[in-house]
Amino acid sequence: MTFGRWPEEIHANTEQQKRIQFAKSSKVTPMSIDAENKVGFFGGPAKNQYRVSLDECTCADYIRRKIPCKHIYRLAMELGVFSGNYETTSHAGVDMVLSEAVGILENYSDELQQFLIPLFGVLTQKDNDPINWVEVDSTHEHIVGSSIYIKNFQPVEADFVFSEPFLDITRVGPDGIVPSLRKKDLDAILDKANIRPEQKLLKNELAKWCIENVPNLAEYLPERYYTVFSPSFQKIKHKTIKYLRRKYEWSYYYAETPSGMLKFYFPYGGIFEDELSYRQEISIRTDAEPLICHFPDDEITELLTLYGHNRCLNGFKAVEK
Repeated sequence: MTFGRWPEEIHANTEQQKRIQFAKSSKVTPMSIDAENKVGFFGGPAKNQYRVSLDECTCADYIRRKIPCKHIYRLAMELGVFSGNYETTSHAGVDMVLSEAVGILENYSDELQQFLIPLFGVLTQKDNDPINWVEVDSTHEHIVGSSIYIKNFQPVEADFVFSEPFLDITRVGPDGIVPSLRKKDLDAILDKANIRPEQKLLKNELAKWCIENVPNLAEYLPERYYTVFSPSFQKIKHKTIKYLRRKYEWSYYYAETPSGMLKFYFPYGGIFEDELSYRQEISIRTDAEPLICHFPDDEITELLTLYGHNRCLNGFKAVEK
């Protein structure tokens, strides 16, 4: 079964199957649908809306890949031209719950989940600040997280960042990229475009000239996207980061022993019976016997246990590394 201009075999692709599943979620409930013209409007970044038809969408995922995104699939389902038992709600953007977020994360590789720790962390520190962006490399297989906090992370499932429900992503236009480029990068763009100003210009002047005069300028620029948390993810973002950190990261403390100072590691978020907490992790202990810790008794730990990732299930004895 297919619709619009799309060949039927495209929907069997593994990445497309993920988008079809996302499309069924109540989080993708359209704001409105014009059934006569087969057009829908879906919630987007910063209260903007995505305009969606059966052939195209204004979201970053479609702009980047030029094949159906979750919005296109959901519109097709709503119009009855593509099968799918979708969920709905009386208002779009209903809040996500932690178990739902963790269920999505657990479908992805360890590499990608660990990449999301610093990416989510940056967005939490500078929430809704467009200084944060991700950039797709020329192979479309990797992404680079950018800010002063994260550099050169390369998860294998780059499409995840554009299709999953945690982030709202908007493509950065030439005005947001060109002024940050180096002079030699601007010269390279002019060489590719086979165009030059009549007189020599300083770097800032040349950047402005490129924006105003280079045809199809976006074709010569990095594929860069602003990233912010989606509204439905806001309430559980901190708990989600804690889940990932307890799953993967380590804390430590020092112990003074007869043979010298030793460093002992334990899972991030672990609490010891004598109430040594994460914030006291660099305290110097006088006992050399490794301490045993447990995770707090909360929803995050319950989910770690459910998915088999509770490193402190039976107590974790700190290890020397």
